[in-house]
Amino acid sequence: MNLIEKYLAKAAGKETVSPGMDLTCSVSYVAAHDVTAPIAIKMFRQIGVKQVFNPDRVALIVDHIYPASSEKARDNVWIMTRVCIHNTNTGKLLYADVEVENGRAKVKGDCEIAGVPGTGSPILMDFSNTAGAATGKVLPTGNPVDILETSRGPIQISIVDVANPCVFVLAKDVGMKGTETPDVINGSKELLEYLEEIRSTCCAMIGMAKNSADATRNSPAFPMVAFVAEPQDYVNFTTGKTIAKDEVDFVSRLMFMQVLHKTYAGTATACTGAAAKIKGTLVNQVIPNVENLTAIRIGHPAGVLPVVAEVEGTTVKKAALIRTARRLMEGYALVLNDD
Repeated sequence: MNLIEKYLAKAAGKETVSPGMDLTCSVSYVAAHDVTAPIAIKMFRQIGVKQVFNPDRVALIVDHIYPASSEKARDNVWIMTRVCIHNTNTGKLLYADVEVENGRAKVKGDCEIAGVPGTGSPILMDFSNTAGAATGKVLPTGNPVDILETSRGPIQISIVDVANPCVFVLAKDVGMKGTETPDVINGSKELLEYLEEIRSTCCAMIGMAKNSADATRNSPAFPMVAFVAEPQDYVNFTTGKTIAKDEVDFVSRLMFMQVLHKTYAGTATACTGAAAKIKGTLVNQVIPNVENLTAIRIGHPAGVLPVVAEVEGTTVKKAALIRTARRLMEGYALVLNDD
């Protein structure tokens, strides 16, 4: 055997190896291309390999300087580039379709998101491949609706895990309409405590904490909790203008870190969109004619946020939303060399 074959034989636990053999080896270190590595990781997971990405042993080499396969492929890169993003916290992949101008990511544009200042070039974020990111299941309990025993009595809940897990309750079950402003919700200590009771109990229910106290202490952010209701008129708290009920498909108020999110978190948007298309969930129940909708309009405190969702059974085919591009900073970070 040559030197490489000897290395492979040792890693595979075999006495000898030869060309053409299929081997399963333990590897010490892997260098991978940032474009193709996420796809390879996904394929390994599909064949049942439990742990593929180990940040201590895998290095992603960032290098986009390579020839296009054709003139058409070259031209596409100048218009739109799909960026595959590997979330190392969850081990999931998500995709961003980024507009390109003169070979660089386009920043300026007229796309506007309610509750976000200014405009920018649109970026389509697709979270469909992040289904089951935290619990391994789109429906962590196996049910679109469960009954949760609380200090105020039993209530209905839906727990969905896409991008990040969310707990959904009906606004009326927590004494709300679903159109309240941040001041009203954050000003009610009793409501905040009750919503955290629901959230923390669900957190333990789906195995993300030992108990509700542990959930509040060690997992205060996730799962998030939102209360939803049928479409209705309400006032945009940032502009004072009325949003008519025919401008939204339902209304929702999302809690994050025990206070109301003043707009709607990106991962929660993807999760809510998926929940809307899963038959029987509370989100699905409050949206009129939801089966005929592809783009679902969430009415949040600062406006309307569309999300594109497609679900077959509990298989999420699409959970996409628009973000806007903007350059936040550039420069150098100086680190003191102790040597």
